[in-house]
This record gives sequence, C-alpha cells and structure tokens, in this order.
Amino acid sequence: SYIISPEKNSCKFMKSGVICSMLHILPVQEEGFGERRSGWGKFFFSLGGMALFTSEVGMYLKKIGNRLERGKNRRLKTLGLTGTQMEIMEYLHYQNGGECGISDIASYFDVKHTSVIHVIKLLEKKELIVRKDRKQGSRSRQICLTAEGEKIMEEMALGKLRIDRILMKDMTEDEKQVLQGLLQRAYENLKEEEYRNAESLAE
Repeated sequence: SYIISPEKNSCKFMKSGVICSMLHILPVQEEGFGERRSGWGKFFFSLGGMALFTSEVGMYLKKIGNRLERGKNRRLKTLGLTGTQMEIMEYLHYQNGGECGISDIASYFDVKHTSVIHVIKLLEKKELIVRKDRKQGSRSRQICLTAEGEKIMEEMALGKLRIDRILMKDMTEDEKQVLQGLLQRAYENLKEEEYRNAESLAE
C-alpha cells in the first residue's frame, strides 16, 4: 500500500481545503503502474470499500467515494490523461521546480525505471513535461512540467476546492471542524488496527 507520508508531502498535498486534504492520507493501491488514488476519492473510497464497514456510515462513505472517483475519471478523460500520468504530474508539481529525475520518481512511487520512462515519454508527447539538462557533471536529466502542464495542475487544484465546497455546502464552520476531526479519527483507528494486525502476523 502507499501513503503520502507527513515526512514527504502531507504539507504540500494538503492545500486543497478541509475535505479534499483528508482525501490524500489513506493508503490505496490500484491496478497498473503504481497507480494510487489521489485527491477526490481516496479517503472515502478506501473506507467505504472495506468489508469491515457494514453500517450506514460505511455505505455512505462508499457512495461518496464512488461519485468522487467518477468525477475525477471524467475530468481526466477530457484531458486525455490516465490516473498514473496525473500522479506523476502531481509529484512534479509539488517539487516546486526542484531537480527531479527518473530515479527520483521511480523511488518515490516504488516502481521500476522502465515503467516511469514509459509514462514520461507519453507525457512528453502531450507536451505536458520536458526534460532538461541538469548541472554539469550529472548524467541524468531533470524532468519538469511545461507551462501547459502547470496550467492543468492549477485547474485540478481549483476542482478540488470546488468539490470541498460542494461536500460542505450548508455546513457551519463548527460542523466542518467536527467532520474533519471525525474523519481523522476514523483514519487513525484504521491505521492502529492495521498495525496490530501486522504485529500479530509477525508473531
């Protein structure tokens, strides 16, 4: 499974509002090249999709997650992008112009270099990323988003804020804070249970 950890990126990723920030912190693994749910559906989909949730709470979490995921997929389809391609673009976007090569991306997503190279070539053809020479003496090349790539990332960020507003429509500020706290507690409960299960298996 995969977690955007506090040590790496939580401060960078959790910029899109109360609810959407919560959607970035639960581990999920999908099919394909290290594809992880990000943004709109990760938290709710993961909770609702677990067999442990048989109550109405789990049912609504799953329904919300499904709708968020469908909305994200529709948006990606209009852009001609896959979830994997968007994941890499997100990673590059939050590097804030810092040096980033094939090895960095492969290490971050824990996938093979060849898988990353394939996606990078597709994004280059779409003119959403560009490879530049690094500092003298380095054999690898730096990968950056183009202006068009950055524009798409800005549009996606606005989309996440819009989803936040829809999810929290007619909620008071106190209710928003309570919701965020409850979701955080649910996540921590699951994390603790996962840790206990891992310990029992190791015994």
